[in-house]
This record gives sequence, C-alpha cells and structure tokens, in this order.
Amino acid sequence: MKPAIVKLAVHKREGVAEIADGELIICVSMEGDVAGSTLPEDFKYLTERDSAVIILGQKTLLDKVVRNQILVNYSSAESRVVPDGDVYRLDVISGSRVSEAKEYNYVIDGSTLPVKIGGQEFSFAGSLDKHGLTVDVQNGNLNAKWLDQNSVSASAGFPDQWGGTWRGVIDQSWTGFTTVKYIVKSDGSGVVASDVWDGTVAWGREITCTNIPAATPEFSRAITELCPRYRDEYLPELESIIISSIVNVISDLPELNTFVLESILFKNEDTISLSSCELPNDLVLFGDVGPSQAAYEITPMEAVILNGNTQQFAITPEGATGVTWSVESASGEPQYVGSINPVNGLYTPPDLVDYQGSQVRVRVIATQGSYTTYALVSVLKKSITVNPLVTVRVVSESPVDSDKVTLTANTADGIPPKWSLKKTGTEGTLSAEEGFTNDYTPRPYDDVEDVYVVDEIILTDSKGFEQRAIIVLNYGVSINSAMTEGSSTATTVQLECKMNKEDMTPLTEFNVLLNGSGTISDTGLYTQDQKLNEPFALIGCNTSFAGMDFHSYILIPLPLSPYVGGE
Repeated sequence: MKPAIVKLAVHKREGVAEIADGELIICVSMEGDVAGSTLPEDFKYLTERDSAVIILGQKTLLDKVVRNQILVNYSSAESRVVPDGDVYRLDVISGSRVSEAKEYNYVIDGSTLPVKIGGQEFSFAGSLDKHGLTVDVQNGNLNAKWLDQNSVSASAGFPDQWGGTWRGVIDQSWTGFTTVKYIVKSDGSGVVASDVWDGTVAWGREITCTNIPAATPEFSRAITELCPRYRDEYLPELESIIISSIVNVISDLPELNTFVLESILFKNEDTISLSSCELPNDLVLFGDVGPSQAAYEITPMEAVILNGNTQQFAITPEGATGVTWSVESASGEPQYVGSINPVNGLYTPPDLVDYQGSQVRVRVIATQGSYTTYALVSVLKKSITVNPLVTVRVVSESPVDSDKVTLTANTADGIPPKWSLKKTGTEGTLSAEEGFTNDYTPRPYDDVEDVYVVDEIILTDSKGFEQRAIIVLNYGVSINSAMTEGSSTATTVQLECKMNKEDMTPLTEFNVLLNGSGTISDTGLYTQDQKLNEPFALIGCNTSFAGMDFHSYILIPLPLSPYVGGE
C-alpha cells in the first residue's frame, strides 16, 4: 500500500470555545482508494474518548489484504474488486476446487451393487450474476459467500430389464457462507481477524434420471431407495470442500498495523495504541497517541542532499542524552547507504559514481532506550534532472504538433535551470532559455538531408552542474532494426534487421555511432561498457541487398535490463 494523499484538519470538540481544544486529524489516502468514502453518514469516526482514528478504505482492505489471501491459498485464482452500490465487493472470477470420484456399495435383495459418482470441478466463478465466490462487508463483519450450481454424473450397477445399468445426474445448487470480524490485539499494536464462525452450506438438490426406459418395479425400487442413500452419503464430503474453500479466503488474514510501516508521519512503532475497531464499511481503528510521541524528533525530518555533501542531524528539543545514531536503506539498495557518526549524527552519503539511478533514499535512525525515531534522506546523484531523458521522434513531411517534444526539469535548489542546444548543424529550436519546462521543435523535414539526427539539449543549474536530454529524429528510414525479443541480459542484447518480414541480419553491418559506447559483434550482439558515460547507444545498420544499400538505426537505452517487448 502506497500513501497517495495526506490531508490535515482540526476538529473542535462539541461544547468548547477554542478550536485548539480538539483533535488534529491526519487523513492518509492510499493510492487507488479514498478512506472514509463508504462510511455511513452518521458514523462518529471522532469520539471524545480517543485521540487518534485511522481509517482503512474498504476497497483497499479487499484488494490489498483479502485478495492476497486468496492468492496464498489458490495461486491460479483471479479476483477483482467491483463497486456494489455505495460500497465494494470482491469477486473471484477464475479458479476452482476438484472433488475425487467416489464409489459406494448398495445392497438390494442380497446383492451388492456399486454406485459410482464422478469427480467434479467446483468453479469459483459462478455462471449467474453475483454467483460464485465473493467477499464483502456486512453488519460489521467480513463475509465470504459461495453461491453456485453444478451437476455430477452417477451410475448404479442395478440392471434394468433390457440389461442396461441405471444412470442419472445429480443437479446441485448451494449457498455457503462464513464470517470473521476484526479485533484489536491485547497489546494495542494492531488488529487481527477473529476465528471463523457461522460456516454453513444451504443445499437445494434433487436427482434427475436421464434416458431411462419405462421402469420395472425393481428398477423403480432402486431409484427410490438408492438415490437418497448415495446423495446423503456423498454430499457431506462436498460440503467440506465448499466450506474449506470459503474459510481459506478470510481465515488467517495478516495482522494490520499501519504504523509498523515506519513512515515519516508515524515515527515510532508505539505512536498509536489501539483500543477498539469497527467495520461499518471501511475499517476504522480507534486509539490514543502514545506518550513517547513527544519525547523528541530528528531535524531535519526530510533532507535532500547532493552526492558528495554531508548532512548534520540533531535532536529536537535539545538536551536528549544517550542517543545512538544509525542508518539503513529505504529503497532496497543496502550497498548504497553511506554512514553516520553514531555519537554526533553527521551523515556521509554513499559514493554514487557507479550508481545507475538518479537518487537513493536512506532512513536515519535515532535511538534512545526503547524509543526510536526516523528521518528520511534523499541523496541525489545529480542536482538537476530532466524528463524525458531520451526521446525518438519520426518527423513528418508536413509539420504537426506531434513533432514537438515537451521537456520538464527539476533542480535541487529550486532555481529554474538554463537551457541550450549542442550545435549539430541540423538542430531544432527551444521555446525558452530558462525555466522548468521547455518545448523542442525539430528542423522541418525539407531542411534536413540526413535520415537520422541526434540533438543534445543541455540544462545547467545555478551552480553550473549539467544534465543532458537526447532527442533522436527519424527523417526517413527504409528498413527496420530492433532488439530481438527476449534476448537482452544485464549487459548484452541481440540486434536484428528485417525488410518487411524477411530477416536481413546476416547481410547487415552494425556500427556504434555518435557518443554511444559499447561493442558489437559481426552477428549483431551488442555488449555495453562496464562503466557507462551515456544514457544510450545509437546503432547504425547498413544492409546490402540486390545491389542496393539500405540504412537503419536503433536506439538502445542504457543500462540494459532484461528485455520483454517486441520490435
């Protein structure tokens, strides 16, 4: 779950004069959901007995928690969260459980006759609207229900007067359901799902015999005595399949504790001590702000520094003793963490010279006894960024707006960068010399003789640091070249050249062009350099066929990564 929107509000208590005599409300909306959107209008989500209320949207609860639980038990099942009036419902749209074929014995007139019931597949996706396996919220509980119908073949060894055997079909329909509720853990650190209860299956069933001639009295007797017996012996086994399937999707749900995420807003595991929870539609958690929240905090709480600089961290309010400083990765890259003085809090960032990304994120930790608080550091490899970094445009003969490229930039100091073009003789134009956005317009089609042109746009920040954007312009290529699908590794990629659908790779000569780096074998295998100085390599392809020369190009973004796309 990724926080998308954070809103702050103040709620004044009823009967007080000052707004300060109330609560500070921190509303955190997760990406793809709006917490509180499905709560009843009269639901009191702020009460005088609580100093903190957290709301987890019903859509997020079903999609991120229950949906993952289904995949744990049925990895091939697919599910989706859909609107159901003013609330949501989780529908399982594929997947199944299979029962084994069974054989029972029926004794009639001293003879033992086998009764065979075929195996059957119970589909989670029902054939009727709102049928199948679903999960929703009702009466403050999380409910799983499976409503469906199917048929199973059955045969008996009792012969009819023509020497055949009895065959029939059991038509089954059922509704199975079970329920859990969320409860607060005894230590107030989170909420967990209760034990499952109310697990029952309501059956509607009958036996339909098909293709049976006029029955003899013996055969009629078999139908009346045999069918109810195997029905009653077999259906309890089917009930266990249905109930266990429903129980699996809502039992053993993971503990929910939004504060163990160690976010910057909630700096400590005991920030909120929960006292109760309700599930009117969204999941609402009530509690109190922990007493250690006011102990101290790190300043600055969020820092952005440039590679090569240091950052001094301190404790606010001053005077805290016995504080130990440490640092850990916040972006999953432990090799790029840096170091911090454990006594005075001076942070030294990692060396990002060989780092392929634009920034790393690090969590600075201050610990005093059992209390821990955090700060977040973003270490920038460069003080200026631009997007898109590499663009390819096919220039049309008649100028159109789609020929243009709009670029945006950011700087570490917040001062608009300066823009310029590296002169190539066929360069386009920029709409501005300074600012955070710029429009690039290529040279018109008739003004350029080359089939491929590469323009470099240089951005410079207030301290003289530079960043470049690359625009590759295609003014007319007669043959197609591409990376072969699925051929890329971390350091190599196989290139191919085709005319229509015919492979021209054996007739093609590949060459590294411009400022790109790397090597290419005679067969078109490109290998990137160990140290990259450019964000791309532009490869020229020369093909000779039927006495004619054809030219094509391919732009390879660097660094390479496993390639799964097509041409």
